[in-house]
Amino acid sequence: YDTTKMHDEEAEDDIPMQLVIQQSLHDIPGSKTLATAKSDSFCFTRSPDYRKIITAIRTGEEESLLTLTRNGSAFQEVDSQGWLPLHEAAVQPNKNILEITLKASHPTIWQQTNLKG
Repeated sequence: YDTTKMHDEEAEDDIPMQLVIQQSLHDIPGSKTLATAKSDSFCFTRSPDYRKIITAIRTGEEESLLTLTRNGSAFQEVDSQGWLPLHEAAVQPNKNILEITLKASHPTIWQQTNLKG
């Protein structure tokens, strides 16, 4: 019995399933992609909590960021380039910052891209 072949087939089946799930999330009424959000409004108003989160991410202040994780909605705000705090954390050298931000971010935004894709 060849388990390697079975694993390869499961992996191949998983890719189309992921695409179906991702597409279905985009099709949910009321959900907006970042591109849609930008076309709807050119005014990107950010909360004070969002600014604190970005500052903590950029400066590597893990304790401050942990304190700010209770402000879940601020982790869904974007800047003028469509960057979420998660995008900002992903480009930082401190991987703990990324882990904290990922845990604080709602799973629905984990796959969101910025305005450039």
